[in-house]
Amino acid sequence: MAEGSSDGLPAELALEPVELAAYAQAAEAAHADLDAAHTQHLLLMQGSTAYEKRQVEVLRQQLDRADKMSGLAEDLRTRQVRH
Repeated sequence: MAEGSSDGLPAELALEPVELAAYAQAAEAAHADLDAAHTQHLLLMQGSTAYEKRQVEVLRQQLDRADKMSGLAEDLRTRQVRH
């Protein structure tokens, strides 16, 4: 078995520096994707019923707030048309 590099790896296991750099870049990109806030949020949603329920409640509160704001905006438009 021939030595592939100074690391003592067999030739069939030795990688060219460009190939090794490509693997390292792909691993770093995958790590960045998994570490992203949106991915973390999705993983928490998938793994925690309590987190999911809390997020549903937050979205309901935001929807209620948006409905109230929409109603207030409509009331304001109605008053502005009257005057």
